[in-house]
Amino acid sequence: MELAVSEMNVNGARMFTGIVRDITERKKIERLRSEFVSTVSHELRTPLTSIRGALGLVLGKASAGMSDKARKLLETANRNSERLTLLINDILDLEKLESGRPDFEFKPLDLVAVTQQAVAANEGYADQHRVRLRVTGAPVSASIRGDEHRLLQVFANLISNAVKYSPPDGEVEISVHMHDDRFRVSVKDHGRGIPEAFRSRMFQRFAQADSSDTREKGGTGLGLSITKAIVERHDGSIGYVTEEGVGTEFFFEVPEWREVTSKSRVDDNRPIVLICEDNPDVAAVLAELLAEEGLASDIATTAAAAKRQLALKPYRALLLDLSLPDMEGTALIDELRGQEATVDLPIIVVSGRATEGRAAWAGDALTVLDWLQKPVDRDRLARALQQVLVSQARPRILHVEDDADVIQIIQALFEDIGDYTYAGTLADARAALATQHFDLLLLDLGLPDGQGIELLDLIENRMPVIVFSGEQADTALGQRVSAALTKSRTSNDQILAALRQVMRTHQTGI
Repeated sequence: MELAVSEMNVNGARMFTGIVRDITERKKIERLRSEFVSTVSHELRTPLTSIRGALGLVLGKASAGMSDKARKLLETANRNSERLTLLINDILDLEKLESGRPDFEFKPLDLVAVTQQAVAANEGYADQHRVRLRVTGAPVSASIRGDEHRLLQVFANLISNAVKYSPPDGEVEISVHMHDDRFRVSVKDHGRGIPEAFRSRMFQRFAQADSSDTREKGGTGLGLSITKAIVERHDGSIGYVTEEGVGTEFFFEVPEWREVTSKSRVDDNRPIVLICEDNPDVAAVLAELLAEEGLASDIATTAAAAKRQLALKPYRALLLDLSLPDMEGTALIDELRGQEATVDLPIIVVSGRATEGRAAWAGDALTVLDWLQKPVDRDRLARALQQVLVSQARPRILHVEDDADVIQIIQALFEDIGDYTYAGTLADARAALATQHFDLLLLDLGLPDGQGIELLDLIENRMPVIVFSGEQADTALGQRVSAALTKSRTSNDQILAALRQVMRTHQTGI
């Protein structure tokens, strides 16, 4: 349905009229037209491929002894089959762009490198027309976010047009420079210029300066229309300046792209979370959700930017997309877990591939706090963030152990990650458990006044327990505790890893 509202003034009174139109049929016709164009174009490609291939073979290996008249006829057929193929490809591109179904793959790009690639790709075409391509100016690099294949298509259209309308032994100049806060790419020729009467139709479909252009210069008249649509999909704009008899300069502008798109205020005292997400709209939504939970945020749009930010300041957590422009999200998790500074950083995956990523995840499940599928469930994200805030509190650890040397080692290991208390006997342990709150119990089995296992009935399930004893725990005991480690077989790193995993499991319920 379509609603049109208009306002009128009758005898000093404001009145509104509304018209409701049923556009179902119109939409259906548009859809059928789009499907028809797409189907017909695709179906034409197969016979055209055969025709072009056969003509190419005849004009190549099988042309010996052929009369000049026959050769010219075949060359005409071959030239027109190529034009028809180009037309079909352009129609398909235009149909996809107009229907909102184009195949764009946006990622960080260096526009200077793309320009150099485009010049190299089009030099052969320029040589055929005895025209030189020259890059007249460009910065060292120009960071944008775009689809490399589509941008090369833009360059090909602009450069080929400039070459076609340049005089023999002429020159086409290509440059890249900053224009306000955007990068401008210019393609300038020294040809005949664009006639005044044609300029208003420049970007229309099937537009040619005159009817002879198609025959003389080739092309479909769709190139500039497609180019304009591609540039606009990059949040850019396209234009030109021309003077008859002097030449024409086409240019397009695209926004500069920065890896870190936003940072929290310096004076913001809220806990801060790093969002690693390359889609600015999604990142903005996540930042708003964090703000509702009382959290500040920074945004990094690549894995490289996230790693730089993590090195600059301590974050309470990382919200991570799995599909990053420069690195797979799971690879970033592995890298962060291998570094001392980020080994305990709470990570929440927020991705369109979260379900798939979790199923295929080869790492330890405890290294990720939660896997949230896009579009994100606000309540589930809020619960995960609350777990992050809770997990930041230093755990209180009771170590029941009678060996002074072991106590000294464990105390040194745990002093940076928790508040450590020890008890040398069962009696001391019972007294401590009766009067104080602890988050974890590290338990030796052999004590001077009894077996440490007796404490399990006292604490029931109110806290996780790690057995760390010279006696190897039997299967029945292993089912009652979170982990069982054997002295002399367990390294310091293994003890710390077990503590972290058990605490994370207890806090998140995973």
